[in-house]
Amino acid sequence: MRLHLNRGNEGSREILRNIYYLYRFLIEKSLTGYYMVQNEKFLYVNERLAQIFGYTVDEILQLDTYQTLIHPDDRPKVLEQASLRKAGFDISSVYTLRGLKKNGDVVFVELMASVNLFWGQPILHGNVVDITKSYLAQEALRVSEERYRGIVEDQTDLIIRIGLNGNFTFVNGAVCRYLGRSYDDIIGRPVISFIPLADQRLAIEAIKRLNPQNPSNTVEHRLLMPNGEVRWAQWNQRAITDGSGAIVEYQSVGRDITERKALEDELKRLSLHDSLTGLYNRAYFEAEMVRLDAGRDDPVGVIMCDLDGLKLINDSMGHSAGDDLLREAAILLKRCFRASDVVARIGGDEFAVLLPGSNISATREACKRLRRTIAEYNSRNPDIPLSMSVGYSVRQNADRTLSQALVEADNYMYREKLHSRTSARSAIVKTLLNTLSKRDLIAEDHSERMQHLVMEWSRVWGLSEQTISDLRLLAQFHDIGKVGVPDAILFKPGPLTPEETVVMQRHCEIGYQIALSSPDLAPIADWILKHHEWWNGQGYPLGIKGEDIPLESRILAILDAYDVITSDRPFRKARTHEEAIEELQRCAGTQFDPVLIQQFVKLFEDSSPPAAQRESSPE
Repeated sequence: MRLHLNRGNEGSREILRNIYYLYRFLIEKSLTGYYMVQNEKFLYVNERLAQIFGYTVDEILQLDTYQTLIHPDDRPKVLEQASLRKAGFDISSVYTLRGLKKNGDVVFVELMASVNLFWGQPILHGNVVDITKSYLAQEALRVSEERYRGIVEDQTDLIIRIGLNGNFTFVNGAVCRYLGRSYDDIIGRPVISFIPLADQRLAIEAIKRLNPQNPSNTVEHRLLMPNGEVRWAQWNQRAITDGSGAIVEYQSVGRDITERKALEDELKRLSLHDSLTGLYNRAYFEAEMVRLDAGRDDPVGVIMCDLDGLKLINDSMGHSAGDDLLREAAILLKRCFRASDVVARIGGDEFAVLLPGSNISATREACKRLRRTIAEYNSRNPDIPLSMSVGYSVRQNADRTLSQALVEADNYMYREKLHSRTSARSAIVKTLLNTLSKRDLIAEDHSERMQHLVMEWSRVWGLSEQTISDLRLLAQFHDIGKVGVPDAILFKPGPLTPEETVVMQRHCEIGYQIALSSPDLAPIADWILKHHEWWNGQGYPLGIKGEDIPLESRILAILDAYDVITSDRPFRKARTHEEAIEELQRCAGTQFDPVLIQQFVKLFEDSSPPAAQRESSPE
């Protein structure tokens, strides 16, 4: 290195000489590489620069071009910068590039370059700093962050980061899709702006509880969707700290739990409510009795209700019809009482009501209101009447418990049930008969023809008036059990399947249960049950045989078969009187009592078929 010194002043020359040696010492001993380039070749490099590239100083000074130390991919950038400086542009900047060490390894350097004139020639000079370690560390961090972002973006979980000010600093794609908003629309906004007001304190407190000692927790709260829908999310939250342990950010990983919360709510509701009627169940009712026993709501009215005739409906029309009646009763009960009253189903056909703050007058009026509502319902729905026995009592003060009041109300209800049982069942039986008549016009004609045949047989046999009356009643109501058979089976135009046959055969048992519930029909209930038994024991439902079958049932079986054969049916046309007699004789001793068959045949030996029968027989 040469310096141009002023020779006119020895003092100045000494000062400049000292400055030169000091400057050179500082450059030579510097921890930063230094270079000077002119015409593509190094004029000067210090020891540190040689170390950075793995050369000696002399080896670098003898290189053909400084570009030997530059990675081929970065040489165009260096040449462009150098050209701009040589052209007179005042460019002095720091930039990063890749260098090549003597052994071929890549070294990352930060380069500062500038151009100055020296002896009238431009010289490129500057500093070089080895940043390989920091660069690789930053690159590793960048790659790590890219990988993290890639993983986060691919997650279906909701991932968010929250700054200390409570605003979003990051959300993944799942959050954007979930909230229906863009990334830019979410970032920077307060987290609580997406949380309903009622849940905001819960969410804020959960964040505040995070600290270096307890860095994570879980919280569940609702979220507001853009369309106004409210959904539930569960968040696993964690505090993010810096090297000193100070919290710098919060990260939460969430998932939608709306369906789970709905299921939990439903399970909770079911634990307190009757699944069929939606009323409170017995467990909740008893818990409320304990609560009200404290006396704060005295007086407390207690009403007991029992749905009359439910077993008859279940036996005759099936449990689905009974369930429908229970649901209707529940609707009427809820309509008649206040929202503060506790209306519960406490048994199969039993309901109970607690009326806080109701004295005797108010409780009695509530019972009247219930009876009026039931009467109005029955006037609008005559198909299946709803009858309910009701009893009530009032706990005035702490002199007795609600349990004692409940027992008293139950006793009153039971006494009313005893008085109304016969009328209620008779009303249901009458309704069932009307229902059967409306559903099955063929059965109605069949009943009339059967009664006519009974009169013909009774005339020849000379039966008593009582026997004739009972047989006519049996002929009229022997098929009442068909009210419990579905229309699809009752009116099927072809043979029944084995499963359908089983359902059809149940009409004997259903008819038996209905008849037992009616004082007028109870005497013929056993005959209804057994009118499809066979002489040889192959009938149903009991499989009894011979004279174990009541005489009335055996007579009806013959008359019923004759009318069926000689009448049009859904799956075939009527047959003649002669064909019917031939069929009955063929089945004598198996299906029918053989002695009765002989007597029946003799009934028509000297007379034509009954007039009612002739009208329906083919010519």
